[in-house]
Amino acid sequence: MNPNEESYKNIYKKRVALFSLVVSVALVLVKILIAVLSNSMGVFSEAINNGLDLVADPQPKARRSRD
Repeated sequence: MNPNEESYKNIYKKRVALFSLVVSVALVLVKILIAVLSNSMGVFSEAINNGLDLVADPQPKARRSRD
């Protein structure tokens, strides 16, 4: 594999990881909104759980894997 292909592969991995992070944050925000509107502690606890998952794993899997 030439260096140019490796560079494109790394850029792709970073974009996928960023997209995953953005979607996860959006999911947490939507769950919090729904929990507040519906006054549901179950949905709120799920939102907190998802948020803590984001904090507990700050390094996306795409950066950890060494193909």
